[in-house]
Amino acid sequence: MRAHSHNSMVLLLLVLAGCEPGSWQPVEAPDRAVVETPTVLASGLESPSALAWLDGSWYLLNGDGSQLAEVPQAGGEAVSVLDDLSQAADLAAGEAELAVAETGNGTIRLVSADGSSTELFSDAQTAPFQLIATESGWAWLAGLSDAGGGLWSYDSALGAAIEQTTGFSDPRGLAVSSSGWVVGDEGSERGVFVVSAEGDAPSLIASVPEQVRDLATDSTGHIYFTGLSDRWPGGGWVYGADDSGDALEALSYSPPGLGRIEVFGDWIYWASKEAITRAPREGGTYEVLAHQTRVADFAVQAGQLVWLDSDRGELLAVDLP
Repeated sequence: MRAHSHNSMVLLLLVLAGCEPGSWQPVEAPDRAVVETPTVLASGLESPSALAWLDGSWYLLNGDGSQLAEVPQAGGEAVSVLDDLSQAADLAAGEAELAVAETGNGTIRLVSADGSSTELFSDAQTAPFQLIATESGWAWLAGLSDAGGGLWSYDSALGAAIEQTTGFSDPRGLAVSSSGWVVGDEGSERGVFVVSAEGDAPSLIASVPEQVRDLATDSTGHIYFTGLSDRWPGGGWVYGADDSGDALEALSYSPPGLGRIEVFGDWIYWASKEAITRAPREGGTYEVLAHQTRVADFAVQAGQLVWLDSDRGELLAVDLP
């Protein structure tokens, strides 16, 4: 484990103790922290869970996945776009539309800004929970009613959904690289897997002892993923590897409870139990950008870090240093 400053250890101990979020004013921020008091873009949300940016507005899932709402970029009231969703778990933004994954009824729904929607896929035997936009359409992970999980894609040109594979035990994290679909799995064989565009069986390309929680790829296809440790209480690592799984490297240690990860510019950003941190893509010491916050989802847009706090029911933003 890498050396930590006294103040950083204080933050880690507070999080490990399960302290509830307190004042936004940090009394004694860690040495590695760049913590500012966030701007509240929207409040009064009910268990918000997913966030996406499209055409100058923020879109989010609200009301325990029953509602899709819109918030202006500068902030304001969250206005309902759809309020009949069935336990929606994730959403993603394409070039002009949003897609929503509804776990409750096994549906992927395409939604325009005016609230009109089209059903792309529906299978009651699946429970889609993670969704991404791709160059050709959409892709998602779903649990299966019998056991395990699978990967589906939707090709907009073909107008058809394609079952890529149902060969996962407990899939977590979905991205695209030059080798195909990249998926983390927490089954008996933990690690990062690739599924080719032809829909071959998942192929293990990077094995790690930690639980893979989420993954992302950059413009070159390089893979980054979060691994939650079984040995340290809630701690873990951020890893990097090329798109063949070679050159696997632990890039940074993480505060407890790490999960969602994204790559923006020269930085890797990830959420943990009560913080959002970042580290250089080549690895190194992490910086804390937000703490004392229960992060449901986050994004980087126009020089700001924007996130949903599920406990406070707020959409928050800070300017990036």
